[in-house]
Amino acid sequence: MRSCFKDLENDKILQAAARLVDPREWPTEEADLASYGADHLRVITDHFADILDLVDPERLQSFPNLLMVVELILVLPLSTAA
Repeated sequence: MRSCFKDLENDKILQAAARLVDPREWPTEEADLASYGADHLRVITDHFADILDLVDPERLQSFPNLLMVVELILVLPLSTAA
């Protein structure tokens, strides 16, 4: 099993997405939590920049960051469970 997924351990996009949505990774201090995820979000949006340029402008204006993150994370395989 490990040999099948060994490259995933080094995939920056998957790591950023997993850390962004995993509450166990979130800081416990409120001040740190407010800025947590900016680097992870930047990694994801930089990687998918071409796709994000095609997103519907009306939807993008409503919730720009949240919508982008949700749409990107929904297509990332973070586990092998069905």
